[in-house]
Amino acid sequence: MNIIKVGIIGCGWFGNVHLDNLLKIDGVEVTALTSSNIIKLKKTGEKVPKANLYSNHKEMYEKENLDAVFICVPPDSHGDA
Repeated sequence: MNIIKVGIIGCGWFGNVHLDNLLKIDGVEVTALTSSNIIKLKKTGEKVPKANLYSNHKEMYEKENLDAVFICVPPDSHGDA
C-alpha cells in the first residue's frame, strides 16, 4: 500500500479535528504541520512526533513532498496557501 503524505496548515481547533481523524486512517501519514502560532504548533506536534514543524507554509511546500494539504485556517487567512 502506498502511504499518502499529508501536511496541515493551521494547528487550532479545526486543524486538530482533522489531524485526529487522519491519525485513524491506515495508509495516511501526517508528515508536516504549519502554524504561525508556535505554542499551538508545538502542542499539536506532540500528537505526531515524527512530523516536521514549520512556522511558514511556504517553507513546508519547499521542503516536503506531500500528496495532500489540509488548509485549516480562516478563509480570510488562506492567502497563497
